[in-house]
Amino acid sequence: RLLGRGAYEKAVERAGSIFSGPDSIAVTFVPIWFLANEDDGPSNEWLRGNAVVVGGAPLAVLGTDSVDAPRAVSSLVRCSARRWRVGQVFDTRTFDPSFAWAFRAGDWGVIASEVIELVSADVAPRGAELQRPTIDVPAFCMWIEPRILGLPGEIVAAIDAAQNSFDSDGEPIAGRRDG
Repeated sequence: RLLGRGAYEKAVERAGSIFSGPDSIAVTFVPIWFLANEDDGPSNEWLRGNAVVVGGAPLAVLGTDSVDAPRAVSSLVRCSARRWRVGQVFDTRTFDPSFAWAFRAGDWGVIASEVIELVSADVAPRGAELQRPTIDVPAFCMWIEPRILGLPGEIVAAIDAAQNSFDSDGEPIAGRRDG
């Protein structure tokens, strides 16, 4: 039992060493059309969605709804935010053995994560919504399209960079936007 206590203390110490911040960052929410096709054939079941760019990281899909869902953002939203990097201590016995820990000691592990506080938001005037895409997305591909007109060039470039296309063996292939 005492050995476990030492491992816990090591994990807490490591988690504390990860802590930093706050850093000022930009967070941008983007209205998108999204399709992740996990079928063996093409699909055109595009969903309304939201994507986010956090502190200069690549665009990431934040969530999708059904085609008629009203919850997706309808304008570009640029926010100023504060970010803290933190370490969280967990009992590793409740996790899959292959889980990738930032640090592990005995039955205790540390996960590195971030806490983001939105400080202010600037909602751009709503652009005209683009129609739901009708293009078929090949099997095993994830494509993203802008959902409103007038997105800035750097946001369109981030959407272009987020396309993923794979063949049936899981190897990357040129997608519709990159060749």
